[in-house]
Amino acid sequence: MEVFTASDFKNSFGKALMKSQQEPVCIEKHGEAVGYLVSATAFEEYEAYKHTVLKAKIDEGLADLESGNVIDGKTVMNELHQLIADA
Repeated sequence: MEVFTASDFKNSFGKALMKSQQEPVCIEKHGEAVGYLVSATAFEEYEAYKHTVLKAKIDEGLADLESGNVIDGKTVMNELHQLIADA
């Protein structure tokens, strides 16, 4: 992955845009990543992936609900409070 400083990115936007068609481009400011530039295709594939994962998780939750594999909210909150207390 090619890395550009924010000022280099500003001055070389065309180069970064062309590079992003092959692989993500990282933009850094003060040595830390502040953004990434990706191709439209990569972004669309990522959005489709997120949608697929979300749908699978919803289907899994609905299946748990239908089979009675659930925990009431009070139990969950008590377990969370205990985890925090033990930390």
